[in-house]
Parts: sequence; structure tokens; C-alpha cells
Amino acid sequence: MDVRVWILSVAVLACACSQGSSEESGKRVAKGEAAYGGNIKTAETEKYSTLFPVEIVSMSAARIAQQIHEGLVKFNTEDLSAIGAIAESWEISDGGRVYTFKLRENVYFHDNDCFEGGKGRQVKADDFVYSFELLCGNNKNNSNYDNFFKEEVVGAKLFHNGQAKSIEGIKKLDDFTLQISLINPNPTFIYSLANPACSVLAKEAYEKYESDLMVGAGPFRFSGEDENSGTVYLTYHPKYHLQDEQGNRFPYADSLTFSFYENKLDEYEAFAAKKLSFIDGIPSSKVAEILQENISNFEMMPPMYELTIEPEALTQYYEFNMSKPPFDNVLVRKAFNYAINRPKIIDNALNGQGIEARYGLVPKIRAFSDYPFDSINGYNYNPEKAQQLLAEAGYPHGEGFPTISLEINSGGNVNNKVAAEIERQLKTVLNVNISWSTVSFKQKLEDSKYGRADMFRSAWIADFPSPENFLMICYGANVPASAEAPSYPNTMRYVNPVFDSLFVAGLHTEDRETKMSLLAQAEKIMMEEAPMMMLWYGEDYKIIHSNVQNYHHNALNYIDFSRIYLKTLTEEEYKALKGIQ
Repeated sequence: MDVRVWILSVAVLACACSQGSSEESGKRVAKGEAAYGGNIKTAETEKYSTLFPVEIVSMSAARIAQQIHEGLVKFNTEDLSAIGAIAESWEISDGGRVYTFKLRENVYFHDNDCFEGGKGRQVKADDFVYSFELLCGNNKNNSNYDNFFKEEVVGAKLFHNGQAKSIEGIKKLDDFTLQISLINPNPTFIYSLANPACSVLAKEAYEKYESDLMVGAGPFRFSGEDENSGTVYLTYHPKYHLQDEQGNRFPYADSLTFSFYENKLDEYEAFAAKKLSFIDGIPSSKVAEILQENISNFEMMPPMYELTIEPEALTQYYEFNMSKPPFDNVLVRKAFNYAINRPKIIDNALNGQGIEARYGLVPKIRAFSDYPFDSINGYNYNPEKAQQLLAEAGYPHGEGFPTISLEINSGGNVNNKVAAEIERQLKTVLNVNISWSTVSFKQKLEDSKYGRADMFRSAWIADFPSPENFLMICYGANVPASAEAPSYPNTMRYVNPVFDSLFVAGLHTEDRETKMSLLAQAEKIMMEEAPMMMLWYGEDYKIIHSNVQNYHHNALNYIDFSRIYLKTLTEEEYKALKGIQ
């Protein structure tokens, strides 16, 4: 699946662009303010290892897969609420335990040779039953089963363990009605269904392609991949089911291209050359330089570029392997936490882009405004306390302390810079040595599951806007009894029954205030035991070409490319759109 040749011909493109148009002369013509056509060009830092929804764990893979595939619901990019995708509507009954979804009857899979006559067929409830059985299958790469269905859906465990031939809690009521029954009420379960892991998959496609399948029901179809650069090419799905208020069928763009740049400066140069529609993750110091050098492009009316800044639901951290010495000792873990000067990391390694992780694993963003952050005690820089704790652990001045193996994943220079800075700080404060290596994201993930190093660089961006999505990483039920078995997402192998009970209680509490209180209590306990070393919270700087319309920057960095359109506005149109007098 890593090597594909882009064989999309001009004839295929012409065909794709003419189908489903509301046109004249073969071109789609939009009603109202929107516009059809064009190629949206975007970029990711690290190439994906898989686009098979069940196995996706990286943000770059999820972003691509969300365009090819579709599930019951998706996010509203403006407020991050759950809105219908393939589900036209849903009802919640039995005290929050039963979800009944009415499916749209105009949803079709992409045309592909796996279907009879090469024509994509209608999506029905049976397809979701099949897809969720794939999600709950006993596959070592199926990490998302643990994340979303294992402790939630009735019968998921029995099916996963081979004790049942079907999942009791997932039923087809008729061709266009699907019912999901939960073990306990969970008000945020609906958000889980927006994850690409919960996308609908066609049995014919899986039987033909297995985990290499690229056939979905999403707004864009997979067209090919450049075997050298890895660039992914998508074209619009002419039978896509959703439309705007004017009756224009999404997506607006004819095509979507994902390129990969390890270096953000190279990515910016591509943006300036109009090879990218927008760019994000730019260091704040570079943003200031860009603004100074291109001030006229931002100030003209309408501007050539627009800058948006949004705190992210993202936490960057190093995780400890608690299954063996020395990090099976809480004193050592705390010593490392107090030895780290986080503001210095942000200044020296991140060029100022990032927010100090002064609380816990849950980042302080607007979506979590009612979370009691003040009750969470983070770790501030305290070298004296760090040295004292390491001495209490039996390693005064670092004497006799083993060299620590740290594994980080590639993905630009930032990870290397952070590792080098942390190596210096730990040597200076604790007199301990760090030996770090850089591997692919796929390899790092595999090694962390099996605990093949002492520390791992990691990060978590929320799948949905609730603190529990961060704290689930520390849930002990996901840790296998055997140290030889893989553990994910709790790769630290942190287990605390009190944390687990508070977390589960918060998970299933409908009262928002009580829920936040229980989750915060759980996080406070976890922070006391320090299974990880929080470093910084994300802050995303994005520069957009002003012809990119209907783009909404949000904390999840969730992008619905189907609703973005390309249109160069006049000064009057721009002022009207932005409410400028």
C-alpha cells in the first residue's frame, strides 16, 4: 500500500468533473455565493502508514481518510457539535443507552471495480453492521476498538474475543435504520462516531483490497498517489449525498491534493508560490517575519493572505515506560518532571509557538471552559526538588542511574530540537544521560505499544471536544496483564483503580458539572503519579490564501474540505462577508 502510481488520466478527470453538475457545457454551476471547481492544495508533515479507517491513529492519516470515508455523523467545523452525515437523524432512548439512526437513502459508495459493473452501490444499515464488526475484530492493529467500542457497546467484547458471531448491541432494524445499544449511558458517545474509525466500509471493497482499500462513501474519491513524493490525489465524488442550503451538492472543489513536507520553511515556500491553499503549524517567530516581509499582502483589500490563530486541543508530552526500572519508581518520574524547564523548551526549540503545560494532560481551551483546571497541579521547574527526589530514589547526583533510551518519531526538525533540549536539561539538573533515536511514526507507535524503550515522544489531539478523550489514554482497563502483549493507547501501562473508577463515573454521568468534577479528580490522581511528562499545549497559526472561502479554524484542527470553496472576492464582496464597514 506504500507504493502506488498515479494513473489518473485527463479523460478520467474530465469525466469526474462533468458528472453530477448543475451545469452548462459540462461544468458545475453553483447557486448563491458559493463556487464550484478548482483544486484545494494542502500539506501534512508526516506521511501516513495506513488509510484503513480501523487502523488509523495519526492525525495526518485521519485528515485524508475523513475525505474518502464517511460515518453516521461528522463535526460542525464552527462549533464542533455532531451533525448528521450518513445519518439523517437519530433518537436516544432507554436512559441514554440506545441510539437509533435513520440513514439517508441517497448515499452511494464510490465507483470501483469491486462492485458489479464498476458502479458504487447504495449504502445500507447492513454495511454499518459489517463495518463495526471489522472495527471490533481481533486484529493486533485494531487500536480503535479499545478507544471507542470495547467498554461502550453491548456485546463488543464477546465478539472481539470470539465468543459471539455478531455484536449484540449493533442491529439492523431495516435497510435504513440502525440501532446501537450501550452498556451504560455516555453523552459523548455520539462524538466517537465522527471518528474515521467508525466510517462505513463496503464488504466487496474489503474482500478485494483488505486493509489497502481506498473505496468509501465520502465527498472525495481516491485517484492516486505519487510513488516518489507520496502526494495523494483525490477527486470529487459526483454522487455525494450532502448539499448546502441552496441545493448545491458538496464538495465544491473538483479535487483535493495532500502533499508532505517535513520542513515547515519548505512548506511556507510552497504556500508563497501558490502550491498550497493554506499552511498551518508555523512557528510564531516565523509568522512575525512573514508579516513584516509581506505586510502589504495582509493589508490590501481584499488581502492576499489571512492569518488565524487558535489554541488546539493538543498536548505534547513524553511518556514513561512504567513496566520496568527506573520509571516503575514514582520518585524518578516526579524528579524528571521537576527537572524540565518548559518555557525554555518553548523558547529554544519551538521558537515561541506553544503554551506551557502548567496543568495536566487536558489542555485549557474554550471548549473546556467549565473544567476545573485550578484543581490540577502541574509540574513547574524546580531543580532542587528534582535532585532531592532522585536522591530519595537511590540515585544521588545521578550516580548509578542508567542511560535512558528515548525514542521519537520523525516529522520535521521540531521533535529533534525538543529531544536535544530535554537531553541538555536532564543532564544539567539530574546528571542523567539520554540516548535518543529517531524512527518513523509507525515504528515509534509499534515500539511504544511493546515498551521497547524507556521514554517515548508522544502527543494527543482530541478526537472530540471533551476532557475524557485525553484521560482515556490513562485508563487501566486498556493495559494487558502480560508485559509481552501490546498496550494502547495506555502505552505507559499506568494502572490505578481509583483513577479508573472516577474516570468511568465521569464518562457515564450526564450532568455536566458533576462530569467535569469527576474527570478532574481522576486527572489529579494521575498527575500525582506522573506516568508522563507534560511539555506544552498546541497553538496553531494558519495562513490562508484569501480565495479560500468557508474555512473555519477550530480547536480540533478538524477540516471539512467538502464545504470549502475557492473564489476570489471583490473588495465589496470581502467587506460584506467579513462585516467590514
